[in-house]
Amino acid sequence: MKKRITLGVITTLLAFNPMALGSVVQAESVDEINKKAKEIDEKNNEVTNKITESTNSLENLTTEKKALETDVTNLQKQIDEIIIKLQKQEETLLKTEEKIEVLKKEIKILEERIEKRTDKLDNQARYVQTNGDAANLASVVLTAESFSDLIGRVSAVTTLVSANKAIVSEQERDQQELEVLEENAQSEKVIATAMKNEIESSKNNLFAQKSEIDDKIVQIATKYQLTENEKTDLINEKVVLASQASQLSNKLQAEEARIIAEQQAKIAADLQAEAMNLAAQQQTNTQSTPTPNVNGTGFIVPANGPVTSPFGYRSDPFTGATTFHKGIDIAGGGAIVASKAGVVEYSNYNNGGYGYLVIIDHGVINGINYKTYYAHMAAGSLTKVPGQTVNQGEQIGVMGTTGSSTGIHLHFEIRENNNPVNPGPFIGL
Repeated sequence: MKKRITLGVITTLLAFNPMALGSVVQAESVDEINKKAKEIDEKNNEVTNKITESTNSLENLTTEKKALETDVTNLQKQIDEIIIKLQKQEETLLKTEEKIEVLKKEIKILEERIEKRTDKLDNQARYVQTNGDAANLASVVLTAESFSDLIGRVSAVTTLVSANKAIVSEQERDQQELEVLEENAQSEKVIATAMKNEIESSKNNLFAQKSEIDDKIVQIATKYQLTENEKTDLINEKVVLASQASQLSNKLQAEEARIIAEQQAKIAADLQAEAMNLAAQQQTNTQSTPTPNVNGTGFIVPANGPVTSPFGYRSDPFTGATTFHKGIDIAGGGAIVASKAGVVEYSNYNNGGYGYLVIIDHGVINGINYKTYYAHMAAGSLTKVPGQTVNQGEQIGVMGTTGSSTGIHLHFEIRENNNPVNPGPFIGL
């Protein structure tokens, strides 16, 4: 008998879902934990995506910064070359200005020379205008003491005229030279100044470009620092989320362990109660063994006790609605035996309301297949497994109240070709 109890306990543990009991009571707590865990997981994915974006942004900024630094280096080379070129041009301009100063001195000398010649020519011109009339010329001729004196005087006049012509030629030549020198000096100064201005403009443009790039580098460095700080913050947030997820996971495991422990404790208590009930029933088994009542049908009464609900339509004990009762209910307590010999077809818990159920196939009799159903049996009391042969009157379990039941009883059915029929005539009731 102890072996049968142990087998029933094992069967019950294998068939029982440990998450079924207590799940309704604790579902809200577990669901809340799972909901929070899902929110943290979604937030973690969002933060991870942001970290990836931040990393890509940092890489892009680094690339852009390197490119700008290369541009700055190239610009600096150009600026250095321009500065050297500008220095040379300033030296050229300085030499030009020195040359212009020399030319100015030469021009001044020429101007002084021209001024003196001009004064001299003006004096001679005034003398000729004053004394150069026909009477004076006649006087020069008439007053000559001799022909030699006349020739001398004429020669002097000729020499004077020739000298004046030479002075005028020199004056014109010096004036032309003065104009050329002034023009050259001015031209060289214009060229040198224009070159200097052009180089100065190029230098200013390069400095402006360099300043612009320097500003961009500063901006990029600022963005890089901001992005780096953002990435650090995101990583810290990810660490916090991981910690929260770990805490929730531990909390969920603890909650599940607590629920399972409660369920196992309840199962153990239920099994202990069923075992005690089974032991009490087995003690009275010898006094309450069902009495065979073949009555010419080949079936016997499967349990001792009064019939509390007959076959046919009745008021449902749970809903009050009129329903069809497929068998008969035998109240009381004690052993349940096979109503007729056969092969066990089913021996387990049934979710359709039968509770622990045994079905025995009795084979074909007069062209009709007969099966008997034994429902609401006590947990742990089933003694047969599917495929086993059972003899008529052999115990297959104990009355219980599992499934849709309002008290300890046996629900007994006889089926012909799987159609329920009234068991009463078959067992003499």
